[in-house]
Amino acid sequence: KQLNDNNQILFLRLSQAKITELRNYTMDQTVATLRNRVNELGVAEAVVQRQGLNRVVVEMPGIQDTARAKDILGKTATLDFVMVDHKNDIQKALRGKIPAGSRVLYERHGRPVLLKTRTILTGDSIVGASSGFGEKGSIVNIRIGGGKVAHFLKTTNKSIGKRMAIIYRETKIIEEVIKGEVVKIPEIKEDVISVATIQGPLGNSFQITGVSLEEARDLSLLLRAGALPACTLLLIKLPKVS
Repeated sequence: KQLNDNNQILFLRLSQAKITELRNYTMDQTVATLRNRVNELGVAEAVVQRQGLNRVVVEMPGIQDTARAKDILGKTATLDFVMVDHKNDIQKALRGKIPAGSRVLYERHGRPVLLKTRTILTGDSIVGASSGFGEKGSIVNIRIGGGKVAHFLKTTNKSIGKRMAIIYRETKIIEEVIKGEVVKIPEIKEDVISVATIQGPLGNSFQITGVSLEEARDLSLLLRAGALPACTLLLIKLPKVS
């Protein structure tokens, strides 16, 4: 569309066939992720199947802990690895003077931390996760892969003696009734679960500490099973509690 001699607007529209292809791909990924999560929960005779354009039905007749099952199936968790901002004052940031390229987040016990906004590694690079025990209690063993491993190794190698933070980001879909209609709204929660001094270059495997046994178990499960790629309508059928 020609606006004047110097400005133009280009309108692009996907064909219906391409829209259908993208929707089917996303739904297939969602079903695969939910099946992974159900398998991780150890539920026998579970059924995960697509229903219609944007609905996935999950039937788990043999589940015992129904509350945990609903929590695990309905949320997405990922991790970001960022450096702590060592050059600026956290107290000034709390008074509103947050430097460019930084932000304030809070550890789980309420302590504020000034962090760089630029991530050095994201959850997309995690290829394996398991929970266990170490010298400091419950741990999550992390394995990473892909093209960002070299960058992570290089960054941590030149940052020895500095602090790095791990941000846990959890997304849940909550339902609210607005003007008589049920509306699904994503709720995002971010916590700093670990702030540690880098003792040496980190390669493709390392550990996360400072989490409870239940947090370690659930975090490793969600990281192994993968993130939900779409905000679909999830219908979970659980056994009735007598």
